[in-house]
Amino acid sequence: MAKVRAWGDADFSPAEKAALHYTERLFVDHANVDRELFDELLQFYNEEQVVELGWAVVSYMGFGRLIHSFGLRPEA
Repeated sequence: MAKVRAWGDADFSPAEKAALHYTERLFVDHANVDRELFDELLQFYNEEQVVELGWAVVSYMGFGRLIHSFGLRPEA
């Protein structure tokens, strides 16, 4: 997890870093997903893959929020 949190400095491939950048932006600052970020993604992924990646990210985010709203917590 530490590598993912510091994805910019970790030894991920450029394609993985682009995906992690997109993931972080969707999670932290979705209103700031811009053409520059899409251009970065399109260096490694086609448009369909970018849509699939975005859908996967927001699906996990939404599911996590739903679970939290139910008051469910992982067992220790």
